[in-house]
Amino acid sequence: MTSPTHLKEHTLKIQIRSFTDRDYGPVAELFRLHDLETIGSTNFSEEFLRSDWDMPNFDPFSDVAVAVGLDDIPVGVVACYAFRPVPTRPFLWVYAHGEHRSEAIESLMEWGLACSRRVLDRVPEDARVVSESSVHHDLHDVTGALRRAGFISERMSYTMLIRFDQPTPEPKFPDELRIVNF
Repeated sequence: MTSPTHLKEHTLKIQIRSFTDRDYGPVAELFRLHDLETIGSTNFSEEFLRSDWDMPNFDPFSDVAVAVGLDDIPVGVVACYAFRPVPTRPFLWVYAHGEHRSEAIESLMEWGLACSRRVLDRVPEDARVVSESSVHHDLHDVTGALRRAGFISERMSYTMLIRFDQPTPEPKFPDELRIVNF
């Protein structure tokens, strides 16, 4: 099993390394690119990422890895969320962008699975541990990597979005129906 903190070289194009403080900006940009690719808009920021990752039992410096190119700039990220008191459902979030995307995703997935296995030391011996992930259906390279890693599709959901860039029209109700304050 590969250690999550182990620096691993992949065909000299992509390396997987632990997340560092200087990665907040580039990783926030990866989250922004993910949102733009999957839902067409974003308001993600570095400040939001720092706030989101400031939670008990989650340490981005040990629970997140980045895929970097030769310039050491992150082109991919995997986060292993296993912060519950009894972490029987570690959750992996993986995304990569750019020309080496597929290679980065495969390598990040390997790191994420090794990271999620660390929970086995923190759960009762008879506990059922199930790794989870979610991915937008259009990210075929991520869904493929998840399947190859043994994940199965168990459920689907929709994230709905309402843009408030125009005034909302007044609702029209039938005459016999009226809205009153509670």
